[in-house]
Amino acid sequence: MANKKPSALQKRLFSKVNVAREMLKERAEEILGEYIDTAKAARDAGEFEAAGKMYWNLIEHMPSDNPNERIVDTSVDRVPKQVDSKPSGPVIKIGLALGGLPQQKQLEKKTVEVIDVGTVKNE
Repeated sequence: MANKKPSALQKRLFSKVNVAREMLKERAEEILGEYIDTAKAARDAGEFEAAGKMYWNLIEHMPSDNPNERIVDTSVDRVPKQVDSKPSGPVIKIGLALGGLPQQKQLEKKTVEVIDVGTVKNE
């Protein structure tokens, strides 16, 4: 998909996003250098897990010349987000009772006697 020029409305609504992107583009090499320096410092301090995560994060997000490719495939350990079709929030049910219509029958109330199973076996 080719890059489309943003409309005047998009420029006005997302002006801060565009400004932030431009700032990041201008400082990309500096930020990358600091990120790598931080990973090296973590490694030198013996924080191998933190350094490894930083390097792997850098590799996973490294851009490719082709926009449809990545330098490395997505990790098999990363579980894709599942989208539930069911609502996940509270469910509110509202009922209406209209006058003049027959009411639904209610279940009869029954009393249940609980007996001890041991006494039944002995009889």
